[in-house]
Amino acid sequence: MPRQSGTCFAVLTFSAAMLVLAGRASADPLARAATSAAERVRTAAQAGIHQRQTMLWDRAPVQTQPNGLPILHSCPGAPVSIFLDFQFKSVSDPTTVFSQDGDLETFSEEEQEVIRMAWAKAASAFAPFHVDVTTVEPDPAHPYIWEAILRQGGGGSAGTTGYVPLAGQKKATNGSQRADGYRWCARCGGRTVLAGVIVHEAGHAQGISGHEAYDEEGNYIGIQNAGIERGPFTRSVGPIGAWHVWLSEWGKPQKNPAGLFWVVNDIERITGEVVRGAKTYTDPNYAGDGFRPDDHGNDIGHATKMVRGPVPGLWAGAGIIERYTDKDVLEFEWSGGPAWIAVQTNVPVPLLDVRATLTNAKGAIVAAADPAESMQAAMRVDDLPAGTYYLEVSSDGDYGELGRYEATVSAALPLALEPIAHLSFEGELLTDLSGEGHHGTWSGAAMWTDGPDGSSAARFDGTNQVVISSNGRGFVSPGQSPLGCTIACWFRTGDVSADGEHVFLQSPGKAGYKLYVADNKLHARAVNDAGLSNWRGGTTLSAHVALQPGQWYHAALTHRTTFSEVGDTIALYLDGREMARGPAGPVPDASQFVAGGPTFVGGVDEVRIFNEVVPTHLIGEFAHRGELSQRRPVAGGIDLQAAATHDSVTLHWDALAGAKGYEILRSGDNQHFALLEKVPAGTATFTDVSLEASRQYFYGVRAEGEQAMGVVDVTTRSGPVYKPRFIRVKKADDLPSEWGYHRYGHQCEGVYGITLLWFGPYGHRDRSIRIERSTDGKNFIPIITLPSIERVYYDTNLMPGTKYTYRFVTIDDAGEAAAAVITATSASP
Repeated sequence: MPRQSGTCFAVLTFSAAMLVLAGRASADPLARAATSAAERVRTAAQAGIHQRQTMLWDRAPVQTQPNGLPILHSCPGAPVSIFLDFQFKSVSDPTTVFSQDGDLETFSEEEQEVIRMAWAKAASAFAPFHVDVTTVEPDPAHPYIWEAILRQGGGGSAGTTGYVPLAGQKKATNGSQRADGYRWCARCGGRTVLAGVIVHEAGHAQGISGHEAYDEEGNYIGIQNAGIERGPFTRSVGPIGAWHVWLSEWGKPQKNPAGLFWVVNDIERITGEVVRGAKTYTDPNYAGDGFRPDDHGNDIGHATKMVRGPVPGLWAGAGIIERYTDKDVLEFEWSGGPAWIAVQTNVPVPLLDVRATLTNAKGAIVAAADPAESMQAAMRVDDLPAGTYYLEVSSDGDYGELGRYEATVSAALPLALEPIAHLSFEGELLTDLSGEGHHGTWSGAAMWTDGPDGSSAARFDGTNQVVISSNGRGFVSPGQSPLGCTIACWFRTGDVSADGEHVFLQSPGKAGYKLYVADNKLHARAVNDAGLSNWRGGTTLSAHVALQPGQWYHAALTHRTTFSEVGDTIALYLDGREMARGPAGPVPDASQFVAGGPTFVGGVDEVRIFNEVVPTHLIGEFAHRGELSQRRPVAGGIDLQAAATHDSVTLHWDALAGAKGYEILRSGDNQHFALLEKVPAGTATFTDVSLEASRQYFYGVRAEGEQAMGVVDVTTRSGPVYKPRFIRVKKADDLPSEWGYHRYGHQCEGVYGITLLWFGPYGHRDRSIRIERSTDGKNFIPIITLPSIERVYYDTNLMPGTKYTYRFVTIDDAGEAAAAVITATSASP
């Protein structure tokens, strides 16, 4: 469809850093590794100390008022606004103006930076909605939510946010009070938490009430311990963008003995408030749905031409996925040769879990990326023929996964895959080749040895280490929330069976990582400092492969943060192959990295640290394992068919006469295939199991010794809902008969009920969820069919003390896809 008319669209500019990325001689990481250390150091120096590309929000020029206050708008002309008032003066205390230096009249450069970052994060959070996040007070006739950002001190503890009601101070929205405020404090004055509080209070201003969460028995468990409440904004203090559980009457059990629970759909609430405000104050004929107008067409016929860069082979585009069904199609021309296509979502508040598909002018899929390990997408086409191509960008579809992105096409690595630190140790140097200034220094004697490729590597004898500098910024790109992390290096040790942990790469402290050898095995550990993440104890992974003393190995650890209900994960790789995977929490803000530990005796080479999960095929290349990322074979030879469930794919083909056997290959991007299995002659079927639901996979089957192979792409079915739970509900004697409201048109009835809550399904490609009930666990009766993004259902008018079994049936485009079952017993009489 053609894009709708609207007032706010993404505008893209090119930074000098992008030119540095585009102008590099080779996108091949192995080719770059072969370049001499001296040349790479010289290139980095010429490019400048900090050469990483900044995102759109940080590239736009900013004007200021005479007193230095930045003039900022996220969507000028939107029907409603969120006004961030950094100049608020209370009628009882005129010294409440936001200030860090005590000057209440002007804003310093440091204060401008804090204000801009706080605004940028709030604007990023509200990007899908038709609202203008601004520092300029709107016209009194214009509907807006008003938030006052106050100076440090004067209330609230050093570690908390003092909530300051603004009633009686000022009227907003044509005289109606629709405003929330808070006090800026010492520990929440930083950019991340300050912006998080802005988002949180704006949610309250839009009617999202309460902070409480309870377990199945009605016991209070706290805001950060409720799984149903974990969502994209958990790290920003929520609740917008997440499902938010709260008890009526502000969660006070003594005020609501019935224990009636509600779940608020924050996305629906925000868009409803936008529509109400627009119709009431701006335009009674407002026909929008509360989301931003669509910024790009959703098919090839209405594609938006990407912007050509000032150097050959560089294209860029930007946009917003405003709705779950939105697709943006971008067009570019390619002159031929290797190409990296990336869709980056590392904006201040990353919400969009992106899915990218590259097609040619005929609509055939060239490459695709829908990584389970990352919210961003990056794909490499080793030899993209000259022609016109189309990049389709969409959401992976879980709740709240909407927001901004930037797309780039170039011959160089995309921003997300540029290391934040890279120490090659070539030439016996400790220089950071990433250009970020994370250089190494020896602690103890400097020692060297030969690395796996014959060049120099760091040697450790248990008394020395290489400390990798944080350069005052840590290992996170300035102003960007980490979407993931990858640490990788080569290592060898002389005694793999020695007692204890022999750490060869780590980020020491309460938040970080370590790679180490113990009991003849490679291990990895990741840990955060609890805090908002509630991730206590960390995660340890082990590669169950015996190591040989003195042999060089490649180790890598990837850590995914999704900001959605799909669990964060870490994965351990040995020599390019995934060895183990486990649950984790948000990416820790590692302040330092160290190569070599107090007891480590051996060598380390080619240390790389990334702010993102590196694709599997690239980890394989770092490990010099080309067979783990074979280029797309020539199609032909075998007619291949595929059928999928939510977690498996079964392949069928006609056996070839004279074939000695068959090789089964799989790819996630249609470009880099890894060998899965070899099967004997006469075999005509193969089932690949333990797959991600709602993910696109590409398979190939070829006869042994042959080049051509049958190729097929298939998307797994929608998965079951996960983490289903229940809450027993019992109506108090003093409550009216119509004691609760059900959003699908009927009232809660009777005295006894069960509230059902759930997540997912993973991937969220489903259309609806049918809930069925049984009293014997065998015979189920359908109760209701809900839209796919719902997470709650109130089943009432039940018998007391009775066991009920509920089945959640996920329905996708092909019909019933998967089911999940939970058993609950209603409250006793």
